[in-house]
Amino acid sequence: MSSLLPGFVVNASVKEVASNGLVMSFLGGLEGVVNIRHLSADRPFSPQSYQLKRKLKACLLWVDVLAKAVGLSLSGHLVNRQPVQFQDVEIGDIYSDASIVYVDPSHFLVADLGSGHVGFSPLSLVYDERKDSIGKPLSKGTRHTCRVVQFNLLDGFVIVSFKPSIIERPFMKFSDLRVGGVVKGTVERHGDFGMIVSVTEMIRGLVPSIHLADVPLKNPRKRLKEQTEVKCRVLTVEPEPRRLLLTSKKSLVKMDGKPLCSYEAAQLGSTYAGVITSVHTYGCIVHFFGGVRGKISRGELSSTQVIFDPRATFSPGQVVQCKVISCDVAAKRLVLSLRHEEVPHQSEGTRRRQLKAGDTGDFEVTGVEPSGVNLRHCLSKEMAFLPTLHLSDYAELCPLLLGVYQKKLEISAKKGHPFVVSKGLVVACKALGFRPTLVTMKRTLVEKLKEPCLSFSDLEVGQVLTGFVRKVVAYGCFVEFPGNLCGLAPVKHLTDKFVSDSSGVYQEMQTVLAKVLEVDGTKERFLLTLRPSDLKLSLRHSPEQVREKLVMLFEYYLQERDTLLSSLLETDSSGGVEGSLASSLACFQPGHCLVGEVLSKQGDKVVLELEDGIKATANSSTAGEEVTVGSRLKCCMLDLDLQASCVVVSLNPKLAAMATDAAAVTDDSLSGSGRMQKTPKRKKRPSRTHTALFTPGSSLTATVEYNMPHYLLCSSSTVAGTFPVYGICDSGQMGSLPTMRPGSMVNATVLRHGSILRGAMDGHPIVEVTAATISSTASASKYQGQFDLKIGDIITAVVQSVQRTQLNVKCGLWKGRVHGSMVLDEGFSTLEGFSVGEVVKARVVGFRKKPSKSQSSKLGPACDLLELTMRPSLLDPAVAISSKDMCADLSVGQEVSGAIAKIQESGMVVQLSPSTRGWVPCLLASQDIEVVKDLFSHFTEGDVVKCTVMKQFRKGLDASLSLIGQYHQPKPGSFVVGSPLTKHHQQHGRPETKSSKSSAVVLLVSLPFGQTGRVDITDLSDVFVDDNPIKGVQDFSFLKCYVLAVGKDRIDLSLRKSRTGVELIPASQDGDTTSDGAAKLEPAPDPEIASVGDLHPGQVVRGYVKAVTDQGSYVHLGRNVDGRVKITYLTDGFVKDFKSLHPVGKLVKAKVLKVDYASRKVELSLRLSHVDPEAAKKLRKKSGGRLLLLPQASNSCTSDGESLESSSEDEDAEPMRSESEEEEEEEREKETVKVEKRVK
Repeated sequence: MSSLLPGFVVNASVKEVASNGLVMSFLGGLEGVVNIRHLSADRPFSPQSYQLKRKLKACLLWVDVLAKAVGLSLSGHLVNRQPVQFQDVEIGDIYSDASIVYVDPSHFLVADLGSGHVGFSPLSLVYDERKDSIGKPLSKGTRHTCRVVQFNLLDGFVIVSFKPSIIERPFMKFSDLRVGGVVKGTVERHGDFGMIVSVTEMIRGLVPSIHLADVPLKNPRKRLKEQTEVKCRVLTVEPEPRRLLLTSKKSLVKMDGKPLCSYEAAQLGSTYAGVITSVHTYGCIVHFFGGVRGKISRGELSSTQVIFDPRATFSPGQVVQCKVISCDVAAKRLVLSLRHEEVPHQSEGTRRRQLKAGDTGDFEVTGVEPSGVNLRHCLSKEMAFLPTLHLSDYAELCPLLLGVYQKKLEISAKKGHPFVVSKGLVVACKALGFRPTLVTMKRTLVEKLKEPCLSFSDLEVGQVLTGFVRKVVAYGCFVEFPGNLCGLAPVKHLTDKFVSDSSGVYQEMQTVLAKVLEVDGTKERFLLTLRPSDLKLSLRHSPEQVREKLVMLFEYYLQERDTLLSSLLETDSSGGVEGSLASSLACFQPGHCLVGEVLSKQGDKVVLELEDGIKATANSSTAGEEVTVGSRLKCCMLDLDLQASCVVVSLNPKLAAMATDAAAVTDDSLSGSGRMQKTPKRKKRPSRTHTALFTPGSSLTATVEYNMPHYLLCSSSTVAGTFPVYGICDSGQMGSLPTMRPGSMVNATVLRHGSILRGAMDGHPIVEVTAATISSTASASKYQGQFDLKIGDIITAVVQSVQRTQLNVKCGLWKGRVHGSMVLDEGFSTLEGFSVGEVVKARVVGFRKKPSKSQSSKLGPACDLLELTMRPSLLDPAVAISSKDMCADLSVGQEVSGAIAKIQESGMVVQLSPSTRGWVPCLLASQDIEVVKDLFSHFTEGDVVKCTVMKQFRKGLDASLSLIGQYHQPKPGSFVVGSPLTKHHQQHGRPETKSSKSSAVVLLVSLPFGQTGRVDITDLSDVFVDDNPIKGVQDFSFLKCYVLAVGKDRIDLSLRKSRTGVELIPASQDGDTTSDGAAKLEPAPDPEIASVGDLHPGQVVRGYVKAVTDQGSYVHLGRNVDGRVKITYLTDGFVKDFKSLHPVGKLVKAKVLKVDYASRKVELSLRLSHVDPEAAKKLRKKSGGRLLLLPQASNSCTSDGESLESSSEDEDAEPMRSESEEEEEEEREKETVKVEKRVK
């Protein structure tokens, strides 16, 4: 029985008939049972119809070896091995007229479904409630309604159910489910990935963790317990893999609107509920039903504010109501918006283009954040953003202005009308990299944008622009300008001081001035400089223009600050901006006398406390007495430091005395040891009587009292007394005022008799100061007319000195140079015709920094040198000129002239123009090897040479040059200068394996124009030497080479003396005489073997062992010729280790045995008896008739054979064999090889 397996078909006979089946015998005595369900289809469920001993075919269903029981089946599909076909029947089909044909009350019933299908229903699928047996209503012959729930392929039945709950169920399979439909289910279990919900016995779905509830659940098992009923909505359904995703979010299950289930159903302007599945910096991804998903860009996330980082506002799992603004059904691309304003969304790009750079208009403030102000354009309703640092050109005013906006927005909200700001300027729509338009209130940008916006074609080198820092990176700053122009300022061009990192130098959105350094028209990129020394107004304007621009910029600051202080006082009337401290500061009147108590003193910096806890700061350098902590002093208020939230005062007693008269402060305010008395600082300041003392244009001296970021607080003594003044100077960059030591005296020129204060010109006078003290600076009138030079100006200069490559000239206070390439229209001038003191006419083409670092802090022309040109074609004022004229316009193959600037062993640097240099490698300097060997003796720095442009060579230089003409290949038979390559050698021959060794037989030589030549080891000298000849040649720096042949990728060279006339490797001789006293002859030269045609059988030649293998050795005889030496022909004697006899690289003498000219194969012999018979006879005679094995060096001698006689005897060597013995040995070897092949 153990050999029986289910599936076997056997012949069986009916042995016994029972009510629920048959007992059958098979295989001569074994018995098996047939269940009533497995009777044949022609007699179903009728065991009494089977006669005893009837023979039938049966299929084994199961075998129980222990119980010795076997289950059989008479079903035709099992016996005949044919699958059951359930045609026209699907799960979920309902049969209303099914006839019951058999009932087993305790287990099941069988119904006839028609069309040849039989339905089987177990007891568990008959009733909804639990019962132990099937009742009479379901008796044989009755008709009832049932529903298909499954198929039984083994028994061939359709599983049906008579349960009313299953018959009335809306779906039975995955295809019955509809995306977006609501279903009920039971929580089956929880997992890390979500929750499993059982919809029916056969359908289970997954609720992902993100879809469990509207809010994240910390403990979902406690909220959604197992075996509890839940209501879900179908997200996606895939019938084929039987995959179902559900959501149990109440906001989605109970939503009123129609769910979005396909891209085709998406309607523009309609709103649909979706779930955010991922949040990125560029926006959010929202998923709907049926796998539909869309993107909400960052600019569409809100209609009231600009969201910079969506990750801080939105989170995965959040349900949002999205509006469709575009849908591409073919590409399955859906663009959404969370902005639900009434303005129609025609397309994503329509609203984005309503505003453009340069537009001004009114904007409604919708919100204030620490990062800036959210705006909405009053006409187009387009969202815009006003960053905090775009509220003003001055960073210290921006936080206070933001507080004023916040307070005004709250006041407007209480009154019920919008808060609108006017004259907002659109800078760019893509400046921040996302949808909202960028708006600025910077005064400098607003004034600049009154002019037409610049385009890239309008940029010129030397042009100064006003912009703002867009982004700060490690290697520099990106500066943006109106018109969507953005340039890079490298880190070395950020400040006059050395900085290794750009962080901390400038901050994003800061207003800066930038000068164009370089413009790349092909890539549309340009470089900038932010160095204050490069941006000084005096480099481009006259003194009158400089003063006008300085006053204009400074008055911008005063006007903005005055407006801010007025706004603080207005908004603080109800009591409270962060602001209340700033509002208190706004009440102070500059020029009034105050009384303060010294809190701390650190160096020269003094901190005082005024009334109401207001802090004041001062510098003790101008105090008339020593300042101690705890003392109470009179001081004069100079200004407000809004960034530090304190008052700036002066301890200068002269200023305090004048302020006391103006404010009527008495000594009673200093009496007592308790809290200081209040000073009448809020009294109206009397009108000035000293304005006539500060007439514009007059000169005076001033004392520095305090350093502010954009200006100096100074004091000036006049006949009427000492008064505070504002000091400004041409610092170049905004906010980069040079620090001056308080207490130092400076020269000053009055620019304005007063400044704006509380809406009137009642503030301090404005003066221009120099950056040096009186003791080190001349009067300002000395520089009158000397600051207005610019590119293109024609000047008259005096030659100061004549150098080999340039003229050093002077024009007034300016110093400059005329490079030799800028004298003639074509070529390089030698400058020999100029003399010191000669007056020349030149034109300004550029400026360059003076190399000396000592001048970096001075103003005026002392910090820059002029680049001039004397070319006749450029001296015409009608001809446009720029700094590009200092660069040589080079092209490959062009012939140019230049001066040698530097000579090195490896080559020379040639100056072609003031800003263009080239490199001449030594191999391209001359075709004479003597010149190449010693460039210093044949060239001098300053020599004018004619060069040919080859190509771009290396970083830091502009071109690779040649003094020997254009690129050309050497011709056979010519001479060329080369340099041996010492590190890279090309190996030829057989590859190295365990059984072979090979060596390099080629010397690589670097040739002009980047070419490489090859010198074979046999072409190094006329006489071969056995002492690593390649290494000996590599010691030479330069070689004179003879060109043998030029191929497609190969140049063959020769260094033989017979070719070049230069002997690099002398032939080695051990002595001048032989052993018998005769004079030793000079060694005969080895012939050149270029091909096998130069060889013939019987010829004796020399060569180098190239490789040693298991079959023999290979000897290199010439450039393209190698010969093979079989083991038999390696020596006359027998050796066990023949590989060590002739090592690789050894110089040997060989006899040509055979030459196959067709296949170019050469057979050689190294036997002494073949190579030198006379020497072999002498050795045989000396050894008593035996020819012994010679040492390794014995065969590398010359033809005189002297070294053979001096070789030592080897007792183990065998005597020389005759030719017949050798032939017999060869025959035996051949036979042995044949036998081995047959055996294999």
